[in-house]
Amino acid sequence: MQDQTPILKLNDKQRWAFYSPATELLYGGAAGGGKSLLLRISAIRWCEQIPGIQVYLFRRTSPELKDNHLRGPKNFFFLLSNLLESGAVKYHKQENEFVWVKTGSRIALCHCQYESDVEKYRGAEIHVLMIDEATHFTEYIYRFLRGRVRAVGLSIPEQYQGMIPRIEMGSNPGSVGHKWVKESFVTCAPPLKMHRAPSKEGGMLRQFVPAKLEDNPEALKDDPNYNERLAGLGDPVLVAAMLDGNWDKFSGQFFNEWNREVHILPSYFFNEVQPYWTRFGAYDHGFFHPYIFGEFTVDGDGNLIMLREAANFGKRVDEIARDIHEITDVSKLDYIVAGHDCWTSQRDGSRTIAEQFSSLEEDFGIPDIRIIKAKIDRVQGASELRKRLAWKNMPNGKKGPRLFILENCMRTIECIPRMLHDPKKPNDVLKVDATEPKPWAGDDAYDMLRYGVMSRFSVPEYQPTIEEIDRNFKEIPYEQVTAQKAKQYLDKKRARSRMNRNVGI
Repeated sequence: MQDQTPILKLNDKQRWAFYSPATELLYGGAAGGGKSLLLRISAIRWCEQIPGIQVYLFRRTSPELKDNHLRGPKNFFFLLSNLLESGAVKYHKQENEFVWVKTGSRIALCHCQYESDVEKYRGAEIHVLMIDEATHFTEYIYRFLRGRVRAVGLSIPEQYQGMIPRIEMGSNPGSVGHKWVKESFVTCAPPLKMHRAPSKEGGMLRQFVPAKLEDNPEALKDDPNYNERLAGLGDPVLVAAMLDGNWDKFSGQFFNEWNREVHILPSYFFNEVQPYWTRFGAYDHGFFHPYIFGEFTVDGDGNLIMLREAANFGKRVDEIARDIHEITDVSKLDYIVAGHDCWTSQRDGSRTIAEQFSSLEEDFGIPDIRIIKAKIDRVQGASELRKRLAWKNMPNGKKGPRLFILENCMRTIECIPRMLHDPKKPNDVLKVDATEPKPWAGDDAYDMLRYGVMSRFSVPEYQPTIEEIDRNFKEIPYEQVTAQKAKQYLDKKRARSRMNRNVGI
């Protein structure tokens, strides 16, 4: 840029996205992170650096496009003012595009309000696709536009090899595209981690760069009270999305109590599980749609903690059993509850799923898995899960939540916030079946969790170790020691006495 380099206006999070080698990138989350400005500066960067490049910048509607990128502070006219004054760049109003006169590079400002509007871009060759507010676009529109991203015949400088063709997007949570954006960028990998999308999803190098208002000091400096106005939006779901960039909150969500920072425990918490805690399992069967098994524990305060999960699809019962045995010692579980379809008679007269699980030793030489029927009332199950997730504004000064999930249980973690209200049964969760292209889009993990929550698990009583009994017995008077501790201590003494006699002491 001449006299003024837009790159210098980027904050640290914007720079992370600006220099990222990812070729399919999502930036943002909360409002105020500087998404639109980043896209404008990046578009200018590509046109300055690569002759002949075609950058397409989309918003859903034409008025939004003009309001965000052609009006207000730091708009395209401001950022390109020196180049426009010198004649190096021309703005063509009718086509709504900025063109670099000598190199032919251009920024095309586009909108795609209806799905049928994509036909206007069927013949386009898009070298860099930019989408502002990606969640405002349907998945169909995005997939179509992504299919136009290519770079045939474009001469790309060495330092940008592998970065073009490219997709850059900014967005807040919510709106019509919330689900596909979240699944494609937010929950499929940790923030900032780059990963290759499968070929059926475009095969590009994806990355999600989260940003909040506090990451954008320039915005806070210009408008220090903006965060207060976001907090005053009224709707808790909207506040969580716009102020916190929370992708787990959206309109129609059933479990709006869910909060990753509250309910998810680190995987190393497994080492804190005590031997006397109650342990059990829950299972939802599937073949064409996924099966999922969860292992749970109950601590001394009655908190339910999901420790591990096994999940897959297209597996026989013996293969499922091996998966379960691989993650846990089933013999240490008090019970395993399962959906009633495990007891459904097979059309061909063969054994039920429950019978197959109980015949594993005989048929395959692996330990049997005994399952019992779960409580399957959907409304009661949803209500009980909601109570355990609740953690704010609890009555009688109680502290919540009473359900936690270890971070390694990814299928369950992804499923809970995705569940919606059933419009025909407001107190029930909408039934969602998995599909062949998206086997993990169903409610299978939720059903498994519901079975676990509704099972009659017991709250364990503290069981001290022999060392603790020995130590406590020495430190406090005998009459203060519980009968149970005294008995265990005396049993230990007798065992020592027998051993001493056996060795002649």
